[in-house]
Amino acid sequence: MKSYASLGKNMTILAIFGGFFSFAFYHGPLLFGISPRTINNLTDLPDTYLFSIQAVYPYEVSTPLRYFFTEISELFGCILAFVAYTGIDVFFGTIVLHACGQLENLSNRIEVMVETANFSKYLRLHVQNHCRLIRYLLLFVLEKSTYLTNKFFFSDLSRQSSSRAV
Repeated sequence: MKSYASLGKNMTILAIFGGFFSFAFYHGPLLFGISPRTINNLTDLPDTYLFSIQAVYPYEVSTPLRYFFTEISELFGCILAFVAYTGIDVFFGTIVLHACGQLENLSNRIEVMVETANFSKYLRLHVQNHCRLIRYLLLFVLEKSTYLTNKFFFSDLSRQSSSRAV
């Protein structure tokens, strides 16, 4: 069980470092005036400010104040994307590792149980525990993740279709 917990901790730390380094290597060179990409967008003017994300903005970004606010919004969006993608991946990975640790504990208990006198009583308790773990996994990992996905991705579509019907 402890090996799975340390594996989950290492996975979380590596994901945070990976996100930080990709954030730093993507936005960092622009602080020193180095462009890590080819300047081929119509909005990229080599003599003016460069953005880390190639995009066409619906407003003029050549003034220093608008450039600053646009760059801050890009940095904030990058941090949000990092937290959303990496956080959810690490969370579900940790849930799987926790379930593996619980199943390993159950396996160890069954090995010890074989040597006891009340084998049928302990077997019944362990089977109930095993069924509880399977119900937990099915409920949380499959049903809750499907519910959250549907809620976040399709709730806007249902609001749009219900507003049209009215």
